[in-house]
Amino acid sequence: MWCGRGKAGGSPRVPSAFDTIGALNDQRGTTMAMGSRIFPHLALVNGRKTVEVKGPTGDWDPYAESATFAVIVGQVNRQTGAIVLAKGRSTETYTPADQWWDADAEVFDPAAGEFVPGMAVAWGIAAVKMKDGRNETFEWSVTTRLIEDPPLP
Repeated sequence: MWCGRGKAGGSPRVPSAFDTIGALNDQRGTTMAMGSRIFPHLALVNGRKTVEVKGPTGDWDPYAESATFAVIVGQVNRQTGAIVLAKGRSTETYTPADQWWDADAEVFDPAAGEFVPGMAVAWGIAAVKMKDGRNETFEWSVTTRLIEDPPLP
């Protein structure tokens, strides 16, 4: 897992315990337990008030046992300038046998309006339970496209 400066000219990111484990695993040649894991197209449902967020779980750290996910989706409405935000979390616990995760993110400030088809940003966080009982955190953000027709798969 990469830890250092953000995008060009960005400020340094404070490393987490997960980064330290990642650096150790990178040195050993093992795989980290998650990556930027949100599909590039997400479906708008419920009158554009909910985003169906899905993503692959990817390669798991050999010491990871399970994970739960939470997500926030944000978009600036180009017509009104309002920032529309939705939040959600997975309703089940995922294991290395699972190939994808999902969560419905619902708008939590109705005054901001609704999402529109187009570009948005999604922030995800995974709470990963390790086999030794510890819980580790992994977070990421991605640019995604909101669409009204459900995406594949």
